[in-house]
Amino acid sequence: MTRHYFTVCAIFRDEARHLEEWLTFYELQGVEHFFLYDDQSVDNAKALLQPWINRGLVTYLRISGGTKRQGGAYRHCLEKHGKSARWIGFFDLDEFAFSLDGKPLREILQDYEQVPGLGLNWTLYGTSGFEEQPTSLTMTSYQLRAPINVRIMDRGMLIPGRPPEETASYRHLGTHIKSIINPAEVERYLSPHSFEYRNGAFAIDVLGRPIRDTPYNAFTQEPLGGPLRINHYWSRSGAEFTRKLARPRADSDTFHFEKMARYKESWMNKSFDPAILPFAKQVAERLERPFETGTEAEWQARLERLAQQVFKP
Repeated sequence: MTRHYFTVCAIFRDEARHLEEWLTFYELQGVEHFFLYDDQSVDNAKALLQPWINRGLVTYLRISGGTKRQGGAYRHCLEKHGKSARWIGFFDLDEFAFSLDGKPLREILQDYEQVPGLGLNWTLYGTSGFEEQPTSLTMTSYQLRAPINVRIMDRGMLIPGRPPEETASYRHLGTHIKSIINPAEVERYLSPHSFEYRNGAFAIDVLGRPIRDTPYNAFTQEPLGGPLRINHYWSRSGAEFTRKLARPRADSDTFHFEKMARYKESWMNKSFDPAILPFAKQVAERLERPFETGTEAEWQARLERLAQQVFKP
């Protein structure tokens, strides 16, 4: 069995337009193989993936039916492919994990070989005010993000046992993680964000501290924006965000509560942050696509316009 050092597992639906950018980005991060689960796409994604499959870089499986398909895909990946990988990162196609110092993740993971898993915090990006889908790369199209230390009264962020009517009862947006794990040390899947490890061990955050909130160990003690992080392009354009809200979630088959989701997204356009652009430039060069970033002045003007918009939950 071929053993890869760094691999990525993902489930997706109708993401054909974004696959090439995402795959190329992670290939530049040192990913050697992708385990991709196609959740009933109708946009010809497999045809786009075929060159990657032919190169031996992608293992493709189409899935359908059932609930909590994301958990099923992750469990299948662990069971069928865990022995072929030293590390597996579990990232969605709107999540781009990277180091702020410009080193590829594969190189950085060599410093974490004594731990069972590494939790990387989300930095959440919104629409940047684009209603229609830009033609440029995702990484260059959306450069406005949420403050990592803001608290929003979103039930998914409620601290267990705390009164839901108080803002202080909710975790900061920048505390949520996704995981890169050593499959040999995993006892079982817990959630799309986290895993239970053998011998009572815990994953660590980027500062080396164990991640052990309850019940899913999916949040760090405080919001962290580096030195490693995930740019999560949570909404992309307004049109794509509307389509996202109209389909069931892969992790639960429930739907986002639209009013809360739009309020949450309105917080994701508060800060200009182009930290990922050096990697975006590499991707654009590899794909022979324009590297269109806009100027800082243009982004600041866009930021000011969006600051005038108020969305109440």
